[in-house]
Amino acid sequence: MRRGDHILYYSPKQEFRSRRPCQAITACGVVTGDEVYQYEMFPGFVPYRRDIEWQTPVREVPLDVLRTLPGWSEVAPKLRFGHVELLPELFQAIQEYMLSDGE
Repeated sequence: MRRGDHILYYSPKQEFRSRRPCQAITACGVVTGDEVYQYEMFPGFVPYRRDIEWQTPVREVPLDVLRTLPGWSEVAPKLRFGHVELLPELFQAIQEYMLSDGE
């Protein structure tokens, strides 16, 4: 990922190490920094990070809505492996859903 790239965050669970499912896209943002760095979230968990300017979503995009979007069925199986590039049309549909109030 590079500065200016957009990112959507899919949350399979409500909380880290929880069993309660979330199964929704819960965040969207834009990469703002050039540096990749490590940050200790808690002892023993030090993931790599990029600086992201997160937008404030109006609503999450639940799995039942995602399944109706064109191109989702090709992307869904790849999500467990990390970052996946989306077709521009799919990204736009997801972002529009998140940032609108549904009216």
